[in-house]
Order: sequence, then C-alpha cells, then structure tokens
Amino acid sequence: MAEDSLLGFLALLETEVKDGYLCAILIIDSQGVPREFRATFPVKPTLVQKTLYGDALEAYIGVELCGKSLVKSISHTISMLGVNRESLLGIRKATDFPVLFLQRAGEALEVASASQAHTSRPTRQVTSKSGRFQPITLSPFRDSPHDIEVATPLVDQVFAGIDLFEPFDRIHRALRVLASQDQRFQ
Repeated sequence: MAEDSLLGFLALLETEVKDGYLCAILIIDSQGVPREFRATFPVKPTLVQKTLYGDALEAYIGVELCGKSLVKSISHTISMLGVNRESLLGIRKATDFPVLFLQRAGEALEVASASQAHTSRPTRQVTSKSGRFQPITLSPFRDSPHDIEVATPLVDQVFAGIDLFEPFDRIHRALRVLASQDQRFQ
C-alpha cells in the first residue's frame, strides 16, 4: 500500500434511545491518522415505515439515505471501504473501490444449505502479521467477489499496525460526543 493510500470506514449505528440510525464515515491514512470525518443526522423511521420496509429498513437507511451521500461527499480518494454491518455492502453499487464487511474472526458465522453452497459469497480470514490484533473476516458484496483479492494486500499491510475495528470505535465515540454537544445528533 502506498504511503498516501487512504482507507474508509462506514458505520451505521442506532441512536442512544434506539429510535433511529446515524451513519458516519471516517477516512484514515495507513498510520491510522484521521483525514476526514462526516456524519448524518439521525434518521428516525416511523412505525409504518418500519413495518413496510421490514428487514430491508437497515439497508435502505444505511445505503440509500445515508451511505451514498456520505461517500459522494468525501474529498479524499480512498483505496477501500470497510463497513460495520453486512447490510451496508450494497454501497458497493455506488463506488469504484472495494467494499468489505469486517468482522472479528469467531463472530462470523456462515450457515448455508447444500443448495446455497454454490451461491454463497467468498470470505477470507486475515491475521495481523504483528500478532497484536484478533484475526478478522472479510466479506465482499455478492456482486463483487473480486474485492477480497483487490483489498487483501491493503488490509494485510495496514492490519500489521492498526486494529481495523478501532476506527469503528472512534466513529461511535465521535457520534456520542456530537450528541452531547448538539441535540440534532440525538
């Protein structure tokens, strides 16, 4: 990974009172230094919207209402985007860079019947070369299975020095700070 390569982290989080969702993107360099941060105000679906959207609600809010606009608004060019929820992988349709769902190894559980085995998307477990961090599992968007091959060298290099889940923790803490300072983020 070149010195100037940047990684993005897109997170969808529930509001503190669990009445909606906030979405944020953090861009870091290969050393973990933040380069850009953007967040949305909470999206608070009504009971009717929750009922009508059902299981598609989280993906609709995370990708269509928030994620696409956040990705379009960033001023930096990123080499890869990590997402904290599988429902955010659909953002890949709006990008020209790899998008991967990151999970700690052991949290990833894939159950597929024999008939589904040929259609399941690939996953890859990656171990930190420094041994300092718990292994992670990478999963691409179903229509972009090659994203794993493209992004793995970047992940390997950065993961040696940075816990790739820590940027998601930063996003969560930053959103809590915003909520404490500005009622619009509550």
